[in-house]
Amino acid sequence: MAQLGLYHKTDTDTETVALLAQHYLSQGDSPRLAAQKTVARLEGAFALAFLFHGEEDLMIAARKGSPLAIGHGDGEMYVGSDAIALAPLTDRISYMDEGDFAVLTRDSLEITDKNNKLVNRDKKITIDSARIDKAGYKHFMAKEIAEQPSVLTNTLQNYISADDKNIELPSNDINLGKIEHYNGSMWDSFFSMSRC
Repeated sequence: MAQLGLYHKTDTDTETVALLAQHYLSQGDSPRLAAQKTVARLEGAFALAFLFHGEEDLMIAARKGSPLAIGHGDGEMYVGSDAIALAPLTDRISYMDEGDFAVLTRDSLEITDKNNKLVNRDKKITIDSARIDKAGYKHFMAKEIAEQPSVLTNTLQNYISADDKNIELPSNDINLGKIEHYNGSMWDSFFSMSRC
């Protein structure tokens, strides 16, 4: 960054993205090329949406390691972390794959993959309205944390033996170490309740 004469004013790594994009724009690059050059220099995981002053009908999105989805509306497009965040707005989603780069306008979407080839990632989704609603919680994550005991109970209910004394998991089909939002105290609490 210093080689380009760019210096941070804050301690956030996100500022690097804005500084690099601004640098390439000041060199005469188009917003698309500035975003491409910026993304090419980034390391680590990111999910980005670029907006440019004076370009009201342009958004550029890129992802590496972090999820990113694009919602298709009627004369509008949305970018969000997943389909649940976009579901109140649309039922047509494009899930970006690792290394994808997208150029959005109100009426169009162009996604290129990590090999710079045009791809189509449109999908129609159906999501239970209960999953979309935050149920009074400020954030979806708070809702997900609060729902962990009931989700775990509902999931494991399918594997409880007829005599309610054992949990019979299918052989090698479930890797408990990979359950998202795993929380040991939830397991203790579930097994304590199930023995009562």
